[in-house]
Amino acid sequence: MPRVSGRDIALKPETIISWLMGLFLLITLLTVPLVGLQNDDASLYALAAKNCVVHGQWLAQFVNPGDPTSFLDKPPVGIWLLAWIPQLIGVNEISIHLPNILYFLLFLGMLYWLIKRLADKETALLATLIASTSLTLVTFSRTPKLDILLTVFSTLAICLLLIVGFPRPFIGMLALLPALAGTIVALFVYSLFEKGISMLAIGFGGAIISFTVDYGIAYLLFLDRPHETHGLDASRETWTLGVLAMMTTAVSFAFLFLSGFPALTQLGVFAALGVLFTFIFVHAVYPFIFPKMPPARRESFAPFRKVVKTLTSATTPGKAWAALALFVVMLFFAKPVFHADLSANAFKITRKFVGKFSGNLRV
Repeated sequence: MPRVSGRDIALKPETIISWLMGLFLLITLLTVPLVGLQNDDASLYALAAKNCVVHGQWLAQFVNPGDPTSFLDKPPVGIWLLAWIPQLIGVNEISIHLPNILYFLLFLGMLYWLIKRLADKETALLATLIASTSLTLVTFSRTPKLDILLTVFSTLAICLLLIVGFPRPFIGMLALLPALAGTIVALFVYSLFEKGISMLAIGFGGAIISFTVDYGIAYLLFLDRPHETHGLDASRETWTLGVLAMMTTAVSFAFLFLSGFPALTQLGVFAALGVLFTFIFVHAVYPFIFPKMPPARRESFAPFRKVVKTLTSATTPGKAWAALALFVVMLFFAKPVFHADLSANAFKITRKFVGKFSGNLRV
C-alpha cells in the first residue's frame, strides 16, 4: 500500500479561501442578529437605506422623509449599494447588514486574485488570511457603513491602475515605497527639533504625504517599458513637472508654520517634510535601486496609452482651444469667499479642544 504524505493531502489555496469565506459568512449571519445596529453612523446609513426602500428616496436621501432640511450629505451610490438587498428581501436586521458582508467577501476574492497574479498562490493565500482576520475590516463588514465599499473600490482602482498602466504590475506596487520612506524620514527629522508631535498632525499629515504616491507612479511608468530603460533617464523625464508639484505642495503646507495654531503648525511642517523627502527618495534612491530595467514582455494597455499620448502630444489639434474654453468656464466659479478668523471664538474653542484631545506623540 503506497504511503500518503502530508504533501499529497494538502489543500489547495483556493479551497482554503473558499472554506474561510463560507465559515465567515455562516458565523456572521448567525451572530449579527445578536449584535444589532451600532449607535453611531451605522444607524444613520441604515435609516438612509430603509428610506430608499420604504419611501423611494433613491435620488435624494433625507433623514426625515420629505424634509429638505434633513438632507443626508452622503454619496448616493454608496446608499444604493447598501439598499439593494433590502429592496429584494425586505428591510430587517439581516438585510441591512448583508451587503457589507458580501462586499467584504468580494474584497477578499479581489485581493487573492491580485496577489496571485503579481506573486504566487502561497503569498496570495497569506495576504488574504491577514486581511480576513483584520479586526478593523471584520468590524466594518458587520456594520452598514461605507468603509468596506471604500476599501473595495480602492482595491479595484489599484488593480486597474497596475494592470492597465504597467506592463509588469508588480513594478507599480513599488510606487508606495517613496511615500512610506518620506513619512518615516520626515518624522525622524521632525524629532530632531521638537520633543513631540500631535497625533492629529501625524494622521492628517500622513494622509497628505500619501498623495505623493503620484511621484512614484510617474517615475515607474517611465521605467517600466517594453524596451530597456535606465533609472537616471526616468528621473530626467519626470524631474521638471515633479519638482513643480513638490514645491507647490511643500511650500503651501510649510506656510502653516505661521498660523499660530500649534496643531496646524505641526501638521504643516510634518507634511512639507514628508513631501520633500518623498521627492528626494524618488530621484535619489530609485535610480540606484533600478540603474537599468530590462524590457517588459508586453506593452501597457493600448487604449490607455493612446489616450495619454493624445493628451500629451503637442500636435493634437484643438487642445489649446479646449484648455482656453475650460479656463473661461472655470472663471465663473472662481469666487472664493473666506470667513476664517483665527482669533474668532470658534477657533479658540477648537484650539482648546484639539489641544486637549488630539494626543501627543513623544519622539
